[in-house]
Amino acid sequence: MVHERLRAARAPEISDEERHMPERVQRVLDAVRIGNDLAPEERERVRDLVREYADIFTLSLDEVRLVDFVEHKIGVPPGTVGPRTAHQKPLTEPQRAWLYDALDEMEKCDIVRRI
Repeated sequence: MVHERLRAARAPEISDEERHMPERVQRVLDAVRIGNDLAPEERERVRDLVREYADIFTLSLDEVRLVDFVEHKIGVPPGTVGPRTAHQKPLTEPQRAWLYDALDEMEKCDIVRRI
């Protein structure tokens, strides 16, 4: 029920045909960073794989879709008591700015929500 409302509120899905359009494939290739430690033929092989599987890459968080075929469970034995608080290493100002921007974008795309 919640998933259906979220799906309806999100941007329309990109069709398979659109995901393989040359302009989009090129944008995906431009976004993928390939290490300089690969030989030229290895780099080309990576590019070929990206072209072949361009449909599984997203260019923005807005393209991320909910899935209903995977459920994650953490097996915690009954009676286990965990810590009540979690301590985080302090963030630098640039780290904090990046993190808050990323969280705001994920919240806008219904990937996370504030509690």
